[in-house]
Amino acid sequence: GVSLAVGKVEANAVVGMASFESEALGIGDDVVGRSNHVLTGRTIGIAETNKRGENGHVDSVRSGSPEMGKLRPHAGRSFVRRTIRHRIGSLRVPWILDLDGVVWRGDEPVNGSIDAVDRLRAAGEIVLFLTNNSSAEIGTYIAKMGRMGLRCAPEELCSSAQAAALMVEPGETVLVCGGPGITEALTARGVRCVHDHEPGVHAVVVGWHRDFDFSRLTQAFYAVRSGARLIGTNDDPTYPTADGELPGGGSIVAAVAYASSSTAIYAGKPHESAAALVFARLGMGENPSIEQRRSLLMVGDRPSTDGLMGKTLGGRFALVLSGVTAAADLPVEPTPDIVANDLATLVASELARS
Repeated sequence: GVSLAVGKVEANAVVGMASFESEALGIGDDVVGRSNHVLTGRTIGIAETNKRGENGHVDSVRSGSPEMGKLRPHAGRSFVRRTIRHRIGSLRVPWILDLDGVVWRGDEPVNGSIDAVDRLRAAGEIVLFLTNNSSAEIGTYIAKMGRMGLRCAPEELCSSAQAAALMVEPGETVLVCGGPGITEALTARGVRCVHDHEPGVHAVVVGWHRDFDFSRLTQAFYAVRSGARLIGTNDDPTYPTADGELPGGGSIVAAVAYASSSTAIYAGKPHESAAALVFARLGMGENPSIEQRRSLLMVGDRPSTDGLMGKTLGGRFALVLSGVTAAADLPVEPTPDIVANDLATLVASELARS
């Protein structure tokens, strides 16, 4: 196997995690059709067919088979075909967990999520949190986790603000159109931060913040029109809360880009800068092997960011239906490797197969 020892890395990628060994891939093919059960596989939906296997479970449906044309999403029933299962030692998988919609919604934890993280750690799994929300400082997130009963060290949390910081150089001047999390990450990078346009601004970093208004839009507009690079911490169109969705960071970036007739480059999920941050935290270096990449499991609620992030990482994607994606939305692209109602269901199923 490949042993990954963790050491110090640059720019917000502090001493990380634990070592792990990767083993060969296991290939299996099994089916679940129970309500409220985790689903695993490349094809997801409802088989409107009378084919049943043992214990009344729906038989697996192969890609390209006639049954594929009879699939429809459903909240209570499901079938699945599992194609490739990765085994890392005794299921020692680096779990990359989104926060919004996976661990919590707004200020409320998703039911069972805190215990699920505890179970992963008790089983010796590697847990890394990756959020596209750049608004708050790392200490604020850790305090929020603490209030929910979730332990988290600073090196176990990666944010899109930190990923954006990797896209600017120490000594540059950056106009911040976002929350204090961006300022914190850029300052740690050795960047000079300003909030009003001035001559010589090298980049504008835009992220989600509640006090975005016409004045802040105007300052970002001036800087970009004067030649500054436009960097978005993330391109999520919406942001999930306990009371429903709000406009997301991508909506704010889009306003600046449209006003200034520019094209933004993005840092967070599913983009390369976020992947580089994850690889650094896991001690994988700048160019991880295929085997190292395949060991990763990205868990999220939004296929367009979390699902594509799984592809960028080169690992698997587990979709949970506790955030912006509901069972009625299935099937989705990219196709998840695993679908579960929530993190607790996913963890219980994965650990049971170890």
